Amino acid sequence: MKVLSSILFVLTFYAYVNCIAHSFDSSHAMCKPRLTVLQVDKEFSEKEYVYPYHIQVHQCGGSCKAHPSIQNCKPKTMHEVKIPLYDRKTSLMTHVIIQNHTSCYCDCVKSPMDCRFDREDWKQDQCLCNCRYKEAPPKDLACKAGFRWDSNDCRCRCDRPPSSCPPRKEWNKDACECTCTKRVINRCQRKMKGLDYESCECVDVEALKLRGSAAQPKSGLYISLLIVLAVVVFGLLCVITHLIIKLKRRHSIEYNQERCPSKTSPSMTDSGNMSYSNGSVARDADVRTSHQTDSNGSVHFTTQISRESTL
Repeated sequence: MKVLSSILFVLTFYAYVNCIAHSFDSSHAMCKPRLTVLQVDKEFSEKEYVYPYHIQVHQCGGSCKAHPSIQNCKPKTMHEVKIPLYDRKTSLMTHVIIQNHTSCYCDCVKSPMDCRFDREDWKQDQCLCNCRYKEAPPKDLACKAGFRWDSNDCRCRCDRPPSSCPPRKEWNKDACECTCTKRVINRCQRKMKGLDYESCECVDVEALKLRGSAAQPKSGLYISLLIVLAVVVFGLLCVITHLIIKLKRRHSIEYNQERCPSKTSPSMTDSGNMSYSNGSVARDADVRTSHQTDSNGSVHFTTQISRESTL
């Protein structure tokens, strides 16, 4: 009797499970072309005064094996369908062309282009970017102080938030600091006011502009001083360069005069004669000068030189 009861219980449970599975299968909308109703004026904004207002075409839709955030249903093959419409504004017939899906497939929502190639690899079977570094990142991706490596998100995250944030602020894990709460931000937007991110208070936009304009002259004066200083330094460099070139040129002339004296240099002798020296040969010259005055009153000088050569 107990055996018969056990068998009856097993059969009843099996029938119940099959019934539930069948109900799930019948209600589960798999990915395939489905007859879809479209509103014409929403799909085609220029067709505002047409009739009928709605049309039916096949569009891909339904579930895939993975979550919709990972995989979605996309059209694989399709063809164009021309649907006639009546234009109530012009009383003429018109038409629209729309794509009618004939087959579908499940595709990844993400693509390899969504991966960060310096740290992630694309996994087609899983439709996700897989982190390459499970334990710790390399030196070029090392986390700074206050951050830790999160292999699930493949990036550095805040190690731990502070025990509490100042008033009107909350912990922002992306910025890794306390920032103004969304409530404060929304309140300032409703009041059409600006937000002071330091105190998290709503302030007038004009006050923010005045604060910015007060800081602007200081920065402008600093830039002007830098420009003047640069001009002065450039001028000094030009003057110093000119002096150096001038001194080098003068030194070069004096040096050449010392190394290369003139070939013929006259000198007066004790007898009143002029002596010319040229290498190892010396010449004594007897100089005689006479002058004549012509009828116009002009004076003409005549010089006679008699030389004696001595070795």
